[in-house]
Amino acid sequence: MFNEIINNQDLQKYLVTYRPGEYLFLEGDDSQDLCFLVAGHVEIFKGDKKLEEVTEPGGLFGEVSFLLGGERTVSARAETDLKVLCIPKKELPTFLKEFPAV
Repeated sequence: MFNEIINNQDLQKYLVTYRPGEYLFLEGDDSQDLCFLVAGHVEIFKGDKKLEEVTEPGGLFGEVSFLLGGERTVSARAETDLKVLCIPKKELPTFLKEFPAV
């Protein structure tokens, strides 16, 4: 399923790259993109405390604010060079219709 998502031409416009140390989003932001890791490592923080790392291609993060529509509850920072597919909330109906297994 993940390969279908990252290779979908309609979704390539949502492919974003980050350098080590760059933040994808900060705790308290009102962004609501759903993120799929394509390549690299992402660190997830609550305040100054590191909660987890997302290192497996296809790993999902950013889902809490995406699903609940609220502010970000954590921060995400690139630990390495990073490629992420960030699906905007407004694309949810189309995205779930095309990829119902998600």
